[in-house]
Amino acid sequence: MPFYAHITQAGTGCDYSIACGEKFIAIYGAKTLEEAKAKILDTEDGYGSRYRLEPGSEGTIGSITIYECSAPVEVDLEAARAELKRQDDEEAARKVEEKERVDFARLQAKYGRA
Repeated sequence: MPFYAHITQAGTGCDYSIACGEKFIAIYGAKTLEEAKAKILDTEDGYGSRYRLEPGSEGTIGSITIYECSAPVEVDLEAARAELKRQDDEEAARKVEEKERVDFARLQAKYGRA
């Protein structure tokens, strides 16, 4: 099963809105959670290089969360886009109808009912 890690830098980073100091990476070659942990903390070629694991150094890792993906699920973006377009079209039609009703009421008041 594929493993992924969410790694955060100690401290607040530069700006919460752009996720500075955060990284989400794939852990390649790990077949078990223990292998994934070992790979992510490997100080030779893994993400947990020694200077990043030692407290107080620049770029120190604040936390690592490993996720195990049991079944990848593809998101149907075309369906999501179609739904957003449908909602936008519905809202646009509602606004047109609202304006027409206001205009109709104004014209009825001005010219009387026909």
